[in-house]
Amino acid sequence: MAPRSPAGLRPERRSIARRLGGSAACLVAAATLTASACSSKANGPDGAPPDQAVADVPEVGGIRGTCPTAMVMGPVLTRVSWSGGPTFCIDSTEVTNAQYQLFLAAAPPPPIERCAWNTSLAPAATGAGCTAFDPVGHPDLPVVCVDWCDAEAYCRWANKYLCGVADADGVHGGRVTNPTAKAGGSQWLVACTNDDTQTYPYGNQGTAGLCADKKFPSTTPGVQPVKSATMCEGGVPGLFDMAGNASEWQNNCVEAAASVDGQDDVCDAYGGARSSEYADTSCLAATSPTDTAAHFKRAQFAPDNGFRCCANATF
Repeated sequence: MAPRSPAGLRPERRSIARRLGGSAACLVAAATLTASACSSKANGPDGAPPDQAVADVPEVGGIRGTCPTAMVMGPVLTRVSWSGGPTFCIDSTEVTNAQYQLFLAAAPPPPIERCAWNTSLAPAATGAGCTAFDPVGHPDLPVVCVDWCDAEAYCRWANKYLCGVADADGVHGGRVTNPTAKAGGSQWLVACTNDDTQTYPYGNQGTAGLCADKKFPSTTPGVQPVKSATMCEGGVPGLFDMAGNASEWQNNCVEAAASVDGQDDVCDAYGGARSSEYADTSCLAATSPTDTAAHFKRAQFAPDNGFRCCANATF
């Protein structure tokens, strides 16, 4: 596989995204976008290579792309179309215990600089309410008790990246500095709000127990198997558990001046958790600097904190 850039995009994909992002023929209003303006011809379906899709179909909210299926691991990816730029993709569910176990059994990628201290990628088995990792007995539970570096390493191994910047130029995945910005904001928030059209992933009106929050009806405590809350779908179709269940690590960290190795850097986790009231599971609840429950140290872990990954669409 070709090497990836720090933003998670292969060099050849980066050039494609930049051409799409900067081309007037591709980013003008949908009414003027023609099939010939963005098409590519090769040897797969519709003239595209097997791991690509032809970006030749206009749609409201961006240029059509297809989520990769080859050479990626973990949850199935869901397309996110938005008005700020080319399509991107996000895991349809949180990463599960079974999926994380495949990662642990494989050769892990080397750590990034701020994670050099992280010598174990296994979920914590003690402390902070964590218990033994059980991918056999509970394969469909979201993996929890992982720190930010564990999540980041998994996403790179899966040929994805920890959700970060939604970039108007199509070069998604870098560190978020202004989550709610239209350009350069958070991919996770774009997906959760369906391009800033709703407050909760399922609509504008919050409902207790609709997602796996504190009031979710279940006979078992703690996080629930992914997609257990069948009504908790959205912001885009095919996307589940963006509210409640496990809060989700983001590529949205602030380096702490006193943290030489990165362990004490502060990173965000969005979506609320199984222990949250429904109001704390809205898409934007975690973006407030005063919401201390959504801000963790990079080395921190919790029994209801997990993650999902993002990826660039292929064109």
